Amino acid sequence: MTLPRILLCTLFLSLLVAAETPQLRAGASWNESRNYRDPVSGLEVKQITTQGIYNQGPTVHMNTAFPGGGHDVLFAGFRDAGSVLMTGDLDTGRLTAHYVIPATRQDSDEKKRMLRNLQFQGIHLAASPHHRKVVAARQGSGELLLLDLDDNTVRPLTAGDPEGRIVETPVFSADGRNVVYCSYAAELRGKERELAQRPMFYQSVALDGSDRKTLYFNAWGQSHIFPNPAKPELWIVKYGRPEFYFKGEERKQAQRQPDVFVLNAATGVTTPILPRNPYKRIAHLSWNRDGTRIVYHGQAESGGNFIGVMEQDGKVIWEHIFPEWSFERNGSNHICGDPAGEFIFDDGIAVPGQISLLDYRNAGPSGAPAIHPVARWENDWRGLPFQLSHPHPAVSPDGKYLVFYGCKEGKTNLYAVDIAPLREKLK
Repeated sequence: MTLPRILLCTLFLSLLVAAETPQLRAGASWNESRNYRDPVSGLEVKQITTQGIYNQGPTVHMNTAFPGGGHDVLFAGFRDAGSVLMTGDLDTGRLTAHYVIPATRQDSDEKKRMLRNLQFQGIHLAASPHHRKVVAARQGSGELLLLDLDDNTVRPLTAGDPEGRIVETPVFSADGRNVVYCSYAAELRGKERELAQRPMFYQSVALDGSDRKTLYFNAWGQSHIFPNPAKPELWIVKYGRPEFYFKGEERKQAQRQPDVFVLNAATGVTTPILPRNPYKRIAHLSWNRDGTRIVYHGQAESGGNFIGVMEQDGKVIWEHIFPEWSFERNGSNHICGDPAGEFIFDDGIAVPGQISLLDYRNAGPSGAPAIHPVARWENDWRGLPFQLSHPHPAVSPDGKYLVFYGCKEGKTNLYAVDIAPLREKLK
């Protein structure tokens, strides 16, 4: 090919990309995705985002990344124009911007600019499988926003917490009629270690802003509350100081105390979730698809990390220790239950740097599960602060796609893996 033709092709491609990257505004739609085969699993991976500093979806609750229970994924991003709430079509990769907060104070360092304008993190986003509404908590504020993805209207669900508290980690109730969120006093932010307290309110509000009430209160709480997908009165609450607040023997003692409980909001009764392991603290967990089981993991007393499954009444079905796990080797890992079966998806406990499907069906009460690779991620843990570097796997409600977030070269992008062939293989 001659040089003029090469230049002409380059110009054409540049114009094509420019045409597919419109001015960032509500309603704008474009495609910047690319496809590849994972080198280990052979599964098809779609890198849905290739631009922006970070692109990260809901990171706490199962099924909250997929509005209306479909193949769109909700996520927040930061582009040159500012913070944006978007959806991505998992089938086509097409993006749609729904809400934009323009950036202020331009800075030559893009990471500093992002941090000054950080409005949303994945941990503060949630969708409901029942409708196309999503809820978002403004970073470090008392404001909850309710966004309708069909017409891009945005209204405050709480214009500010009436007591001046910070609100975090909102989630829709099982029936989609209410939003439940955590709140704590703004003056405690960043001072929990020295004050040794974090009074936490677990609150509920109807979608029209009415019927605000407190479901639960604890003198020290973490910003995590998980709805049972089938029984609206049942929630999992996580409280107690995280284990990393302690050192030495004090940490060991803390690890032996439960810090996760099933709350019956109708009666106010809480029941501790007790792993089989002597260490009872749970790092991350989720309900399974129908709310009859709880999938969990945590650090084991003998070293390593355990992953387990228990019935709703607390009876442990399976619990296995991965003895080679360490933070230095494996990183900060997460698991998610399977919305379309009884598998477990893990982002690095079983195999460092790998999203894996764990099949425990034939493992007995504590045996090693069958481990099936889904995708490599090999994230740069120090690429971005907070949880913006974590993979946080989630599976679409029909079980077809697994999404995760990959941080490389200081930028986090959104990936989706078609896991239908793997499911077919495991039938």
